[in-house]
Amino acid sequence: MAKLAGTRGYCLDALDVGGSGPQLVVIAAAGGQAMFAIARNETSVSEYAKFCTAANACALPAGLKPENPVTNVSLQDAKNYAGWLSRNTGKTYRLPTEAEWLRAAGTEKDVNSTNCVVMNAGKVMRGNELSPANQSGSNGGLNAQGLRHFFGNVQEWAGSDDAHWKAMGGAIGDLMDDCSEKSAKQHDGKPDRKTGFRLVRQMP
Repeated sequence: MAKLAGTRGYCLDALDVGGSGPQLVVIAAAGGQAMFAIARNETSVSEYAKFCTAANACALPAGLKPENPVTNVSLQDAKNYAGWLSRNTGKTYRLPTEAEWLRAAGTEKDVNSTNCVVMNAGKVMRGNELSPANQSGSNGGLNAQGLRHFFGNVQEWAGSDDAHWKAMGGAIGDLMDDCSEKSAKQHDGKPDRKTGFRLVRQMP
């Protein structure tokens, strides 16, 4: 895992097939929970497409912009992508638990960077279209831990076991007040246009 220079550091794992995995930020151990690394951004269409092409194991949903977070994939598809990253990096990638997601998200929301519905004079001014996974707001939209889009854009899968998966953080189409750490909806794992994911990389 190579450390890169910058105001907010992040790490990358090299892939056996060439290139690298997602940008990762390390979250320190706290409250009896272990340290872990988590993707700085939501998994993008282009990142998922690399998996589909290299593994020849999935079809990329049509009509998605490469820079946007991938949607219209199933929970099992997300798990398959995590397994492919694990095999090609020698590290363990997986979806976050709800507790890990909440630790990474924090509680402070920058409303100028949160891609949820903003109304003005009865018109929707923002929050009805996805933003690029690696862009959010004029300041980059990074939270205190250097992570982006935890609230809004796509809601993200997190869970403790296969029977209790939730979609966290709110998404496009949701009102700004509903895009927060308190937004945790039970989810059946089926594809939809509002749900995406980011991955955790277990630390040694």
